[in-house]
Amino acid sequence: MSENYEQQPVQQVQPPQIVYMQQPPSPKYSGMCIAGFITSFFLTLLPLIFCIVGISECNKYHYRGAGLGIAGLTITILKVGFVALTLLMSY
Repeated sequence: MSENYEQQPVQQVQPPQIVYMQQPPSPKYSGMCIAGFITSFFLTLLPLIFCIVGISECNKYHYRGAGLGIAGLTITILKVGFVALTLLMSY
């Protein structure tokens, strides 16, 4: 008895592949906002410029740190108002 067996193709089992997903880079902080916030405690005009440019930079390039820019801007405006009020009251 001769039986005719057909050879079936052998299926090779592939090991599971590990897929590594890259994390998106974290957004950078705006150096202008940080500089504006720090200098707002010591200077008057320069932090105003730094904060305005920094907030604009945060909106344009999606940087982090806009809150620091807003805080520095607020501190600077309050300080200018206090100095102006003090000068007006002294005369």
